[in-house]
Amino acid sequence: MLKWPFILSLMVITSCGGFKLWNTQSSSQKREIASLSMQQLLQEETQSFSAEIDEKLLSIHSYYVIAQSNLIQFDEAIPGTSLEELYLQGPYLRLVASRTQMDEIQDELKELWDYLHKKKDPKINILEERIREFSMLSPLATLAMENLAASLQLTLREVALPSKSEIRKEYEEQDRRKEFQIYEQNIEHLSHLMKLKIRSSTIQFAPHEGKTGNITGQEFPAKVWAITFDDGPDATVSPIVLKNLQEKKLKATFFQLGQKVEKDTKTAKLIRDAGMEIASHSYSHKLLTTVGTLTLEKEIKQATQNIEKKLDLDIKYFRLPYGIGITTPNVRQQIADTNLIHVVYNIDTLDWLAQSPDMIVKRAKAMMRKTPRDSGILLFHDTNLRTVQASIELMNHVSQEGRRVCTVGEIVTQMNEGVETVCPKF
Repeated sequence: MLKWPFILSLMVITSCGGFKLWNTQSSSQKREIASLSMQQLLQEETQSFSAEIDEKLLSIHSYYVIAQSNLIQFDEAIPGTSLEELYLQGPYLRLVASRTQMDEIQDELKELWDYLHKKKDPKINILEERIREFSMLSPLATLAMENLAASLQLTLREVALPSKSEIRKEYEEQDRRKEFQIYEQNIEHLSHLMKLKIRSSTIQFAPHEGKTGNITGQEFPAKVWAITFDDGPDATVSPIVLKNLQEKKLKATFFQLGQKVEKDTKTAKLIRDAGMEIASHSYSHKLLTTVGTLTLEKEIKQATQNIEKKLDLDIKYFRLPYGIGITTPNVRQQIADTNLIHVVYNIDTLDWLAQSPDMIVKRAKAMMRKTPRDSGILLFHDTNLRTVQASIELMNHVSQEGRRVCTVGEIVTQMNEGVETVCPKF
């Protein structure tokens, strides 16, 4: 059965295009380097500071254009490709690689924003100005700034979603630039470092660093589905998703970030009180194959304990950020030592990238048809409004034609108990 996502080798591309060895620095060293980088940036004169910000925004935009181009290729490959092969091929790997790079740069800028805001440094106005001006370059530039602007609570102009021809045109224009070709090479290299492995399925799941401690959804009985939402809670989107689930009389599993639960415990409790399952998705969504021992413990063990304390419940399941680290021994060991079972997915809706809800629904349905038993785990993100519309359609879809929907925990418990009908309809 299929186990994904990835094994990554010892090297990863940095947001500026260079390379660094993974797990070769202690967390304290990394913190020192990050602090030094911050100090150097803050010491720059206004013109140099603006130029540095522009370079980071250009990086986000370049990776975003690459991601949108690969989303087109991914969708075009669905009809003639098995589900297993889809996750092994270049377009999907490049999509995930692009997201890791965008997230890394956005996190740096968010950290910078928070620092400037705390210090009441006037350079925060330059940062806001550069983001707003950069977002005006093209519709794709606006969409590329979408997540960053949301995290900084900035409102950008509204733009129509670009067509395939518009995305291809901008990609071709960007591809003429030598700098853009470097970003392409970065993503191509990182995607080549990603590998998937096929392993045998098992019925008895338990916290373990091996195959019994990892679930993909491919193991589920026929017609049994779990709906999952990552990266929340979100004060705007999560309650709407929750309301839709309640109206459809469905339960879902929410893989939440410890950092967000701390900031928005109210929304997290709303989800808990509605009878949904809460699981852990790390503390701050770092790429866990690149962090030191102390940070790894914080992202998995401490994050889980904090969520449990905030919400007064027991967490049993964990999902790695980006799905990366399934075969990394120290990462899997930390998950197991925290008494958690790792949960991946076999249907990635790719809803994190700006697109129409119809595209998300069409893609998910096409991929669901490729599963061996019409069963598995759907991955959404309750952090954007397009997911609300798309998930409604797919909630309807998984409730038809004899399909049954339960939380991950309900399905796993019943499979472990060997019940005759897992996730029965009542």
